[in-house]
Amino acid sequence: SSTCPTTRSARRGPTPCHTSKRPPLLRTLNLSLGKNGLGDAGTRQIALLKETPALETLFLDLSYNQVGDEGATALAQLEQAPSLGALTLNLLGNRVGDVGEFALAQLQAALPSCSVRLFRSHP
Repeated sequence: SSTCPTTRSARRGPTPCHTSKRPPLLRTLNLSLGKNGLGDAGTRQIALLKETPALETLFLDLSYNQVGDEGATALAQLEQAPSLGALTLNLLGNRVGDVGEFALAQLQAALPSCSVRLFRSHP
């Protein structure tokens, strides 16, 4: 097995060498963010995971985060993630209404190979 020697910089200390200039590819992500008060604004940021090129499996626990229709609609854009094959959303205890539920239903229809479980409750 080959090893990569560590180089030493006088100012920065040990610096590992890299065989590739590309960052590692994120393939699986499990985020449990329940009860964090993310709201729609925070959920829109999480939905940017759609831009992760190698993401294959995604579990998002966004329970009790005051997510409404706007956040749910943003999450529905996860269908644009190029490699996503398994998706689980936990939205228990949020304020997702008819518009958000419709967007999430479209997500599930667009990704039939995904196991999308939607847990919703209205206040």
